[in-house]
Amino acid sequence: MAANFRLFLNAWLELTEYTLSDICHISQQCSGPSERLCPSIYKPSQTADAVVKTVGPTAEQQMRVFGIPGMGHCSGGDGCDAFDRLTILDKWVEGGSAPQRIDTAKLDKEGKPHRTHPACAYPMVAHYKGSGSPDAAQSFECVKP
Repeated sequence: MAANFRLFLNAWLELTEYTLSDICHISQQCSGPSERLCPSIYKPSQTADAVVKTVGPTAEQQMRVFGIPGMGHCSGGDGCDAFDRLTILDKWVEGGSAPQRIDTAKLDKEGKPHRTHPACAYPMVAHYKGSGSPDAAQSFECVKP
């Protein structure tokens, strides 16, 4: 799987002329909708759509895009930005289990979660089930918009 991803990424990058806009566009792979480092005109969903359009439907087997509300560039911001990135990638690459949902947390000063929220693989979105705490990830499900 990792070798396939590298081939996919190389094919995509060869189609791109490198400009500041392209670098910011690519950086959205590790950023949230509250991105402040790169211009906000690039949304993760636009990146996903552009890759699928360029590479074709097989791209959806090779990538996942998760928008994390309130998260800055890779971390920080007001949103739930704490999650185990390495374990998620390891399960995908080594175990073949592509993530569809990532439960994220906002940690307090002691490092304990005081709020959790799901991040759903694009194009799915988190939808409140109608009961339970809106500060608990288990109160949400991933649905197509």
